Parts: sequence; structure tokens; C-alpha cells
Amino acid sequence: MKNKIDIATSAYKKKDFKLAEKISKEIILREPNNLTALNILGLINVLELKYEEAAIFFEKIVIIKPNDYANYFNLGKALQKTLVETNQEKAIKYYDLAIKLKPTFLDALINKAIILEDLGKYESSLNCCNEILKINPNSSKALLSKALNLHKLGKHVEALKYCDKAIEINPNNKKNWVLKGLILSSLNVKEDEELQCYNKAISIDNSDLDARYNRGLFFSRQKKFTLALQDLQYVYFVNPKYKFLLAEFLSIFSNLLDFQKKNSIINQIFIDIKDKNVLFNPLLPLFNYDDLELQIKLIQNYTNNIHLNKNFNKKLNFSKKLKTQIIKIAYFSSDFGEHPVGRQIVELFELHDRNNFEIYLFSLTQRPNCLLRQRIFKASDHFIEVHDKTFLEIIDLVRSLNIDIAVDLNGYTLGKKPEIFSAK
Repeated sequence: MKNKIDIATSAYKKKDFKLAEKISKEIILREPNNLTALNILGLINVLELKYEEAAIFFEKIVIIKPNDYANYFNLGKALQKTLVETNQEKAIKYYDLAIKLKPTFLDALINKAIILEDLGKYESSLNCCNEILKINPNSSKALLSKALNLHKLGKHVEALKYCDKAIEINPNNKKNWVLKGLILSSLNVKEDEELQCYNKAISIDNSDLDARYNRGLFFSRQKKFTLALQDLQYVYFVNPKYKFLLAEFLSIFSNLLDFQKKNSIINQIFIDIKDKNVLFNPLLPLFNYDDLELQIKLIQNYTNNIHLNKNFNKKLNFSKKLKTQIIKIAYFSSDFGEHPVGRQIVELFELHDRNNFEIYLFSLTQRPNCLLRQRIFKASDHFIEVHDKTFLEIIDLVRSLNIDIAVDLNGYTLGKKPEIFSAK
């Protein structure tokens, strides 16, 4: 048997995976608990991207040899690679077991932080990053992950600081540059530098979809639609189901008044709508199409994918209000000020019957004072500045006020901060 194990091991090292797999399976038939053969079969399945199958072999190994941190790590990584949420949560448990056996196991800590971020548990992921940085302050992966979590939590200035540290340590990591571009976009400053970040990422890897997609969005915001289409079409040909890609095409073709292509995009939405991974802001088709079935499916896909409740365990309360109770309505906007919509919407606030409604206005960005802003302020019962708060702080505030109805006045706020609208 030892001879067969040596042959299988040698074949694996020489990348003769077919022979290594064949011999390992022969060994397992005679010795079901042979650790070397089980490990080879697990590793081969990983290389073939068969992560579920790999996890089965690694799970057998941890049962046979439960005191080896590397075995728990291999099992956790295989489960993580499946990209199935329940498996991701299992992977965290196995990473924790590996970390318990080896507290300084950086790879396990980093992978755990990544999973927590993917699950929308940004605070927990941030804590994990801090543990890594205590062990190795120069871990570029941990710095990048910390910057990403801070960015997700709306702490963009602090996120930029850690992203710059990651770039200083590893300037050739394309992910560092893409994240810096996203952070600068959220800060709405240094547009030229934001573009340079995406260009740098693309110079490192010309085929990077994240960099090209975000550069396309940048050009679209600048109304440079021809340049935007070059990047976005590249992404589409490589991965046509890239998140929100169809939505951006619809927006661009609408701006270009290319109605033929715009209608083609809407038809494509119909074709792709059954695929729950295809995401599309459900607000945009309202301007182009009135099909209620399409609208409902878009909303279902959107809300189920944009971690609407991943950060919260509280259930929404849809219990009816007593007729004698005042209904609290919250309006969210980044532009309570002087512009045509502002002049129209102020009358809405003024005309609410205060015997039945209590009006809250949440200002998402700081704006200069003007006569119209003063009138809007007086038309509300509560005017609340939240430009300096994180998304999670805004959500906690909304819930503490027992808001009944939340209304988005911008059209895009819902897409950026969907959690706000789970008021209770």
C-alpha cells in the first residue's frame, strides 16, 4: 500500500492528476480513512473547480484528524469557493476551528474577513481585519479588506486612509486601485484621480472587469457615453450577467435617444428576468415600461440580492396603525434646495394634513442655505441632517423614530442605501 501512496503522491507533484486520482481511489477502496489519498482527491477536485466534492473529502479528513489546523482551513476554503451562502457560514466555523488551533493563522483570518464582508456583516469583518493587523500591521490584504468594510459602512475618509496604506505596500494589486476609485467616487472629490485609479488597475490587468465597469460608470456620469460604452460593452461580452450592467446600458441609450437599442435592452430584461442573479434597479423601467409582472420580478430579484436585511435581524412590522395615531412619513433627499423639483415638492410637504401625518425630512447631503431650503425646512415637522452619518447610523435613527413610511425623492438613493427603507 505504501508503494501506491508514493506513486499517487509523486503523480500529483508531477501534475499527472488523472493517475494521482486513479491510484488514490484504489487506495480509498482498501483504506477508506487513508489521509494522504483523501487529501489528494480533495486537492484535485479543487483544481477542477469541483468545490462541493472537494469539501466531502476534506470533511472526512477533519473527522479522522481533528487537531490539524491545515485540514480545517482546506475544508473552509472549499466551502467558501462554492459561493453558496449556507456553505459560507459553515466555512467561518471551520476557519474559527483552524484559528483556535493556530491563533496567528493569517490566511484563515483573512478568508474569514472576506466571507463576513460578502455576507454584509461589515462590523464583524472589520473586527477580524483589526485582529490580523495586530499580528501583521503590513498585511496588504487586511488593509484592503478593512478599507472595503469602512467604505461599505459609509466611513469613506477613513477607508481612503487604509486603502492608501494597502497601495503603498502593494502598488501592483489591481483591487487596491479599483477600491480607491470607488471611495473617491463616494467622496465626490478628485474626479481626475478617480479615473487614474481605474486606468492604473487596467494597466495592471487589461481584462479586469471591475475596473472597466467602474471606469464605464465614471464616463457615463461625465456624459462621455461613447467612452462609457467601450468599457461596458467589453464587460458585457465577457460576462453579460454582470450586476446592473443592463441598467447602465438602458440609461446610456436613453440619454443618447437611441430608442431602438433601449427597447432591445428592455427585451433582454424579459429574457433574463428568470435568472435571479441578474440585477436591475426596479425604478428605471418605470420610465419606459408599465408591465406590472416585470416590475414585481425586478423588485424581487433586487431586494433578495442587495442584502436588504443582512445587517439586521429585526423583522418588518406591517401591523396596521390605529385610526387615532399619527402616521410618520420620512422623505429622503440629497437635494433639499433651489431647483425645479424642489419648488414642486415643497407644496407637497405643506399640504400634508398635520392631524393625520407627521413629516420628517432627511437631508443626505449638506447644501447651502437659500430661501427655498428655508421654506422646505418650515414645511416639515422635523428636518434632520444626516450627511455626516453612516448608512447604519441613519437606519438606527429611522427605526428609533418609529417611521411608518419612507419615500425616496432622488430615484437613485434606494439603489445605494436600500436598508434605509426597512424602517421597522
